[in-house]
Amino acid sequence: MMAGLTTTDAAHPGSALNGLGQRAAARAARSRRRGGLNGQRAAAAVAFLAGVLCCVGGVTVMAAWFVHSGAVLHWPIGGNPMAFNTALCLVVTGAALVAVSRRTWGWLAVVGAGLDVIMGTVVLAQYASGRSLGVDDLFVDARIEGVVSSTLGRMAFNTAVCFVLAGVGLAALGRGWPWPRQAPSVAAATGSLIAAVAVLSLFGYTVGVSAAYSWLSETAMALPTGALMLVVALGLVTLAWRVEPRGQWLAMPAAAVSLGAVVLVWVAVTDRQVPTFGVQGHTAVVAVAAVAVLTAVLVAFAVWAALRAEHGRRLVAASESRLFQFLDALPVGVFITSEAGHPYFANTEAVRLLGRGLRTDVGGESLPEVYHAYVGGTDRLYPVQDTPLVRAGRGESAVVDDMDIHQPGGVVLPVEVRGKPIFAADGTIEFAMAAFIDISGRRAADQAMADQASLLDLAHDAIIVCDTQRRITYWNRGAARTYGFTGAQALGRVASEMLETQYPIAMADIDADIDASGSWRGELIQRRRDGHSIVVASRWAARRAADGTRVATMEINRDITDAKESSAYARGLIEASPDSLVLIGLDGTITDVNEAAERATATPREQLVGAGFGSVFTEPERAVEGYQRTLTDGVLTDFPLVVRRPDGALIDEMVNASVYRSAADDVVGVFVTARDVTEHNRAQRELTRRAADLEQSNTALARSNAELEQFAHIASHDLSEPLRSISGFADLLRLRYHGSLDTDADAYLDFITAGTTRMQHLIDDLLAYSRLTTRARPLTPVDLRQVLDTVLADLDARIGDTGARVRIDTTLPVVTVDATQLTQVFANLIRNAITFHAPGTTPDVHVSADRDGPFWRFTVADNGIGIPPEHRERVFGMFKRLHSRDTYPGTGVGLAIVQKVVHRHEGTITIADNPGGGTRITFTIRDTTPDITSDPRAAADCDDPDRWVLR
Repeated sequence: MMAGLTTTDAAHPGSALNGLGQRAAARAARSRRRGGLNGQRAAAAVAFLAGVLCCVGGVTVMAAWFVHSGAVLHWPIGGNPMAFNTALCLVVTGAALVAVSRRTWGWLAVVGAGLDVIMGTVVLAQYASGRSLGVDDLFVDARIEGVVSSTLGRMAFNTAVCFVLAGVGLAALGRGWPWPRQAPSVAAATGSLIAAVAVLSLFGYTVGVSAAYSWLSETAMALPTGALMLVVALGLVTLAWRVEPRGQWLAMPAAAVSLGAVVLVWVAVTDRQVPTFGVQGHTAVVAVAAVAVLTAVLVAFAVWAALRAEHGRRLVAASESRLFQFLDALPVGVFITSEAGHPYFANTEAVRLLGRGLRTDVGGESLPEVYHAYVGGTDRLYPVQDTPLVRAGRGESAVVDDMDIHQPGGVVLPVEVRGKPIFAADGTIEFAMAAFIDISGRRAADQAMADQASLLDLAHDAIIVCDTQRRITYWNRGAARTYGFTGAQALGRVASEMLETQYPIAMADIDADIDASGSWRGELIQRRRDGHSIVVASRWAARRAADGTRVATMEINRDITDAKESSAYARGLIEASPDSLVLIGLDGTITDVNEAAERATATPREQLVGAGFGSVFTEPERAVEGYQRTLTDGVLTDFPLVVRRPDGALIDEMVNASVYRSAADDVVGVFVTARDVTEHNRAQRELTRRAADLEQSNTALARSNAELEQFAHIASHDLSEPLRSISGFADLLRLRYHGSLDTDADAYLDFITAGTTRMQHLIDDLLAYSRLTTRARPLTPVDLRQVLDTVLADLDARIGDTGARVRIDTTLPVVTVDATQLTQVFANLIRNAITFHAPGTTPDVHVSADRDGPFWRFTVADNGIGIPPEHRERVFGMFKRLHSRDTYPGTGVGLAIVQKVVHRHEGTITIADNPGGGTRITFTIRDTTPDITSDPRAAADCDDPDRWVLR
């Protein structure tokens, strides 16, 4: 049993490996004293030399990294290269050793100690967290002469431990250490531990046992690192001895280091075989080394341990018989091995389970074979190093439940084995004990549960089992898919805390329902691992013990987030509808309504749901008839009904309906939409009434227009006749008596003539204004060039009298208009532009046209006297003038005619200032005629280019 010691023995303060380091250190110290080193000077010299060696070794490796020299890095045996960080720390440590040995530069020791502790701690933190903190790749290429590793730049775990210890030891020897009396003890203890680790690593390289120098599978302490660590340990121990040469505590570490070194050299040089006790190969060498180290520790405490052992033996002898009786009474098999790993005691139950008597002549690796211990369900012997007895001998507590004992007769008995070390008073391992429990029944139950679990893993729903503390004990694959947590991440955690569950009611009420009925169901809001919230339909069931108490609760959760969102979206659409929406079951009762239906009927949802569909209408039988027709035809269109509200108000509804079906295409009800058409019907009735009124008004208007046209005809004929008579006789009087009468008589005759002329113009303009409506012609495509030709021909005399210049764009459109009325518009605008000009100026008129969407925009610009902004709306009124007739002639009807024509053509007219002085009158005319322009060559027919300039 004890022959199976490995590196894990160092975990216990009384382990053999710890004793190995202490005795080797003591032996090394005694060896140095016997070699002639003299006092403190010799110790200082040794420490100085150790520091120099560390610096030289570290600088050499650092240089090799910089130049990528694989030969140096893999020296001497082509093994693991020393990490750059390790070499850097060795240089710092060596410099600190030199500083302390010379008793100068004390601050350098403190700085070196700090750097060692920081670097070692950071590396250990990386191993613990599994993350890189950025120090691994310092000055390191990921590939050095064929050596590739993801952790090439990271120092080994045991190397990091050594640097932390070295930093602590240097800090104790440097300035500022708060406990100076304990400084030698700290330095010697850390040096001893470093020596033990280094010796173990060197021993591993010597015999080819990688576990000795590689504590973690991904990194290992390099061979040069182990040698230089032994040098660091030597420096620390000698410096401690220099501070306190009479310290008796130096015996144990020196003895441990020296003894370990002697054993390693002996094995490496002679390659002798040692007694194996049935154990073969390198394992025997490891066992011999471990026993040797443990022996060194025990020698250091021989007298004290002997006294304590004698006392213990007396106590054991007094109680051993009764203890064995107690153990035999236990229903659990108890198996105890001695310090050497040989069976020492087995109680009755252990003999029954193991099927063989106590064999005190076997031990170590022979135990599984002798007692037929196999890996559960296989024919492989259980690995000796993993058996609880051997692990207990290493100082570990262990539990395994994957071991089968093959009894005589072919009986296979599954057992659970618990190993426990038994320590002596001095902390050493005295016995190793294993407890064997028959788990045949539990294995069968576990297999049944495993079979059930495999079936549950096939479910898409999340299935969770929690104990009475609400901690998860089962988590199927459906739960992993639903929530994103693996089983390893979920087991043992409180489900409600991990998933941040939001319950619809208090948890106490849920527990009360489960305790009363054994189950509960509802909807929960939970959070996935990625932070997204989901809604689950949850069903809970209780698992009860024989006495009826609940021992576990199973949850079956189904993710209904998408369905809820779809339902919420559909419900939102339903509620957003302004129409009443009603669902009717096959029994004719209402199953659901939206808020619009509640408003239309002035009845809350709770009263509508469950009521008959026809109950809310003034004609229930007709409403049911429409429902039945929908079931028969599948659809109902524009079916008018009247809703009677509780307050007696009547609401007109236009109903449309269709059947709705299940996923299996079965009719499960009727979906009804009802639109409130009360206002529509009222408006329709009002519209009908107004249409009748309008028809009457139109008839009256037609009659009025006819009368107006008749009046216009009478005005033009009957009123014009007296005016012509007056005008004719006035002209005769003036011809016959002009100059024979006095001057007043001549003036009176002129007034009569002017008045009759003005009256005739007024009559003509009024007639023209009235005929804009009564004698309007259909709109037809008209070439604007022809319209302007006509206008200019009519105004030719006036243009000649005033010397006016009329400029017209060469590109003019063809528009769909009333040609006569458009001629009146341009004639009035151009006549006004020529008439209203300042004395001494020549009228300059510019006519242009351009497209503006569905409109043509026309502009008549002049250089006249202009129209003030405050009168630009007033001038469009009938008989509205801004000047006296003596100053500017006219009737004040022209612009009124222009505005009425423009409005008839769906256009607008505006007045603005012309940038060069004068007025710009712009009007638009809607036109659907294709964009056709008149021929600009028509301008060639102009008689007087000075008066008609084309641009």
